[in-house]
Amino acid sequence: MKRRLWRAIPALLFVAPIVFFDRICLAGEAFYLRDLFNWFYPWRVFASDSLRRFDFPLWNPYSYSGTPFLANMQSGLLYPPNVVFWLFDFPMAMRLFIVIQFGLAAWFMFLLLRALSCRTASAITGALGYAYGGWMLSHIEFPNKLAAAAWLPLIMLGVVLFRRGQTIVGLIVGSIATACCVTAGYPQTAFIVMVGAGVIWGADLIRQVARRGPIGPIVSAITSLPAITGLGALLAAAQIVPFLEAVSLSSYREQFDTGKILGLSMHPLHFLDLLMPHIFGLPGYNSYWGGNLLQFWLGHFYVGLVVVALAASALWSARPRPGSAPPSPQRDSVYSAVTLLLLAALFCMGNRTPLAAFCAAWVPGFGHVRWLSTTSLLVAFPLCWLAALGLDGVLARLESRTPVSRTARGVVIGAALLAVLWGGMALTATESFNSIIRGIVAPILEPGQDAVIGGHLDLVRADATRIAVMAALLAAAWFAAAAGRLRAAAFSALVPLVLFADLKLASQGINFSAPAEIYGEAPSIVSELRTRPDPLFRIFVPTDTLGRDIHMYGSNRLQHFRWAKETLLFNLNLPYRLFSASDGDPLRSARSLEFHSLLESSDDDTHGRFLALANIAVILGRGSEGGPARITIPKWMPRVHLSAGARRVPSAEALAALKEADWSPYVETIVEADFPGEPRAGSRVPVEHRVHRVAYTNNTVTIDVESAASAYLVLADTIYPGWVATIDGRTTPIFTANYLFRGIDLPAGRHEVRFAYRPASVAAGVIGSIAGLVILAGLMIARRRAASVSGPRSVSELTVVGAPVVGPRAPEKQTEDRDEDGGPHHGVDGGKDTAASQVNLP
Repeated sequence: MKRRLWRAIPALLFVAPIVFFDRICLAGEAFYLRDLFNWFYPWRVFASDSLRRFDFPLWNPYSYSGTPFLANMQSGLLYPPNVVFWLFDFPMAMRLFIVIQFGLAAWFMFLLLRALSCRTASAITGALGYAYGGWMLSHIEFPNKLAAAAWLPLIMLGVVLFRRGQTIVGLIVGSIATACCVTAGYPQTAFIVMVGAGVIWGADLIRQVARRGPIGPIVSAITSLPAITGLGALLAAAQIVPFLEAVSLSSYREQFDTGKILGLSMHPLHFLDLLMPHIFGLPGYNSYWGGNLLQFWLGHFYVGLVVVALAASALWSARPRPGSAPPSPQRDSVYSAVTLLLLAALFCMGNRTPLAAFCAAWVPGFGHVRWLSTTSLLVAFPLCWLAALGLDGVLARLESRTPVSRTARGVVIGAALLAVLWGGMALTATESFNSIIRGIVAPILEPGQDAVIGGHLDLVRADATRIAVMAALLAAAWFAAAAGRLRAAAFSALVPLVLFADLKLASQGINFSAPAEIYGEAPSIVSELRTRPDPLFRIFVPTDTLGRDIHMYGSNRLQHFRWAKETLLFNLNLPYRLFSASDGDPLRSARSLEFHSLLESSDDDTHGRFLALANIAVILGRGSEGGPARITIPKWMPRVHLSAGARRVPSAEALAALKEADWSPYVETIVEADFPGEPRAGSRVPVEHRVHRVAYTNNTVTIDVESAASAYLVLADTIYPGWVATIDGRTTPIFTANYLFRGIDLPAGRHEVRFAYRPASVAAGVIGSIAGLVILAGLMIARRRAASVSGPRSVSELTVVGAPVVGPRAPEKQTEDRDEDGGPHHGVDGGKDTAASQVNLP
């Protein structure tokens, strides 16, 4: 019976998202969130359409005059759960993605807590707090961050198994989790996850070394996380290597300001979010009053008041006392979680403490965490860990009928009364309550933020009322269980149910949803652009128009999203395969950024020339919310053009050469150091030529061109490492033409020119991933052989992760300490529903 019940838990945890997100999963609505709509929706649709065409999108020719797609880690091309986006339309795929990711986050946390010997109810409580806490909920707008964070518990489970002697199983589990965390698509969140795993690993290692135990376990502890990280990185090499190449060529380093990033930190008052989820408002610049963070998702990490209270109980139970039992694995677990909790809190506060500045200066990669306050994930994670341990301790006392100490009774009664009084004030003394809230948040308000507080104080009052009801209910249930009037099992079931209800109610207003119809609507401007007689041209959306997407942040007005679609904002051209020169890639090359900044030039001559060079024929301006203001350029350069001659200039002078008044791209191509040989000086007369056909796939461009004389052909697509060219099947060198574009030397006559994207970085990454898969397969074979050699084990020795042991079982040892009033106290390692210390995967 117990085994059947345990097997039902995964189903329960994967049904929970359907209940939590009932409007999305059951009512057919879809999320409308700024970055989800402008960035991830078009990326996922483009990838899906490409894969259905059997055209794997290493390159994206439709954004920013061409940019790498696989190397842009946020594309999520290699992340396994993203397969739902390739199979279904976006609203349905997003529903499935939500169920999968929240289900995985809860299931992985459950497995970890069971491996740490937590009871089933305790593990479910910690799992729900982690999966449905504020950090995860507020990052639905960024599905790559949400996905990466879900794998942290499984990485830690791999470390736990590795250190317990199940080296192969731990390495397999941890490395797969690490690879999935990386390919999920947000490197900063993946880095934060690995920092969290590293802190816990380091804390355990230091404690084990300090005890001077046997050398074998110490060596296992030392090698666990490095081995898991190394194999995980190898498995994800197909994503990591192209990404690192893109970073090295991007403008990211020039834009990075460590001082500014450290300044985007959390004030100590932000930790009030752990007590009241709406204490600083809602997402949106006109709805959030959280100080200089300005954005809700940077500082929201409410995990439920139940979790906070149980975590405090775990800390109280694990405190050292004279004559207490020696350290146990569970107590060590508390200390590890506390270490991460304290360090993460300091990380969140950025330059308010010296720790983050020190790490930014000396810890590799730490200085590139752009949103340092999102390390609040590492506050939420150990709190949920501690909550499970705390509930274990409470249940152990209830089951053993341990008398409740005066201290415990006083704390529970006092906390419940305080919560009830707070909720009562919210209901009956509204003005006084509102004044208190305004006074609490006043120290961190930015100028003008006080004006937007009043609009959402009703949510804060609802929080207070809910906390009062919840505190009274749980306190009454605890006293009833302690008095023997309520079974401990009933109390253990009540706790996760109350937590789930609290988190669902606390999610009110965080993510806007509505009928999914807008995702299926084709903008009217698309049909207009497609009816143009000239098929190859680019659109351009100026920066001041792109910047209007700020109104979409936290918006619940569908007209904002319709306007964005009509304006083809950011990547919204991708679902319709319209070529754009606008900002559609966060890892654009430094040259692309510099060139395209000139498209915004106030100099009419410079502005017009660079618009022409970029093959821009239509500008979509600000317009109204109902649609863009379209400007059509009467004279624009074709995508492919020829010049008779070329002039080599130093790279630093190439842009200046393009601005020369007497320079014509039809007469002379500006080339740089990568030009092979000596350029020909052509006449001042354009070369007679005809472009018969230009055909695009994601990774190739085929041109049927005829020229009356030898000339230099320029394709107005971004030059980038990995592009190769052939003329009638014979390889020819590619050189940088007119600062940003691709050029080749074309002989006279009619030829087929083919450009193909074959990056060495992708090839190297694939080789690395194949090597990782070979090692992984070898580990699985070795484990299977070892299991067959050792023979069948007795029933009492067989366990799965988190499953109760089947068969005869020795009574479990409980630590019995004394409370301050002399009564017996059972530590967090007590309990009859604990998992076995030897944990195996099926």
